[in-house]
Amino acid sequence: MPDGTQAINPFTVKTSVDVDDKGTPKAYKIVIQDTVTGQVISSSSINADKVTDNNILLKLDLGTNTDKPTEKLKPTIQNPSPL
Repeated sequence: MPDGTQAINPFTVKTSVDVDDKGTPKAYKIVIQDTVTGQVISSSSINADKVTDNNILLKLDLGTNTDKPTEKLKPTIQNPSPL
């Protein structure tokens, strides 16, 4: 590891696709989450019409991420989706 840097916690990158009633992609959702603290580092949704025809959907610069939040996380409660 280079001098002046420190390791971050492991993280997951989860992707999902929002489709219309015909199965055509409308948007792609990307969530990056710290697997140790549970902190969501980044969450974004990209409209399908903004994605170019190549294999790059996400460019991630790990140099801008930190595994130590500067503010204490505030717990939130979300209602589950109706069945």
